[in-house]
Amino acid sequence: MSGLYPNDAARAENFKINAPVMHFVNSKEMSKHVGRVIDHDLKANKVWVQFPIGDKMSMDPTELIIATPAMGECVVPPVPVEGVINNKVMRLAEALTAAKTDITMEDYRNNKLASNVAHRFATDKVDKICADISECKKASMSDLETYNALYPKYANTCSDSFIRSTIERVYEDIA
Repeated sequence: MSGLYPNDAARAENFKINAPVMHFVNSKEMSKHVGRVIDHDLKANKVWVQFPIGDKMSMDPTELIIATPAMGECVVPPVPVEGVINNKVMRLAEALTAAKTDITMEDYRNNKLASNVAHRFATDKVDKICADISECKKASMSDLETYNALYPKYANTCSDSFIRSTIERVYEDIA
């Protein structure tokens, strides 16, 4: 791609990942914000750009200008180029995994989401409540005193029966 100005024959591969770019609206108007190239869609000849004032956008390469330092600094942090899994590769891997397990892509994504939520709940809540219950047991508190002490802390995210059963199980395991 020659020069800074928009090129009618611009290709997505001409824009390097993390290159600072500006949106060229017309010959009299240009975006004031400097964005950063975060990905390419070579098949569709589109460039994914992250601007500081919005979300990621898929743009035609003929609408972009490579920004120089004189045009302004790009405040969008660069994406790590090494070790990043491309979105297309990720979708292909998900499709292959779903095909091997004989489920639909929607079911696969729902299972993956459920697994992530369960893991986060287990690490964020279960580990913390068990540690708090252990501390109460070490302080020689009864199970009712432990319940009264911990209920206000965990009532928003855990059910009453979950808190009671967890206290009961931890007290049985420690005893």
